[in-house]
Amino acid sequence: MPRPRIPVGELGTVNVTRLSTGMWRARGNTRDGGGVPIRLAVTAPTEHAAREELKRRAMSVGSGVAVTLTKRARSPRPSTSG
Repeated sequence: MPRPRIPVGELGTVNVTRLSTGMWRARGNTRDGGGVPIRLAVTAPTEHAAREELKRRAMSVGSGVAVTLTKRARSPRPSTSG
């Protein structure tokens, strides 16, 4: 008997790993509105934050809202002109 499909916007098994940087990475699978499987991964400073962000993104995919990746803001470089 085949494995049941993950419902649209819900997460399957979530895998959480602590990275060498001290950050946490959460990964999981979901399906979009068309039933296409999608692998999601997020990185956050705490395990709880990583899990919550992963859930938020899975719900966004299921609701048809575009999920955008955000870069961390970088501090401006100090001026080298004197």
